Amino acid sequence: MKIKIIEVVGSDIHNIPPKFSKEEFPAKIISIKIKKFNDLTEEDDFNGSSPDVTDKESLAYHLGLIYNTSMEKIEQSEITRIEVKYL
Repeated sequence: MKIKIIEVVGSDIHNIPPKFSKEEFPAKIISIKIKKFNDLTEEDDFNGSSPDVTDKESLAYHLGLIYNTSMEKIEQSEITRIEVKYL
């Protein structure tokens, strides 16, 4: 499969799609993990994340922007983490 980098996040509530890089990168999915937001740990769940999402607080901010939702709803959510290996 090929993936692109998100250069500018979008907003679901405002129907604004994200802006992606023009360049595509071949990659393979290594794992898919689903965890409750409150069970996330910096040691296990943010290694390899984008520079703007390094802990639960920055992830909550990021998700709040995209989905225009409250911290309470985010804390009750399940988070899907997809680990990829670039080929």
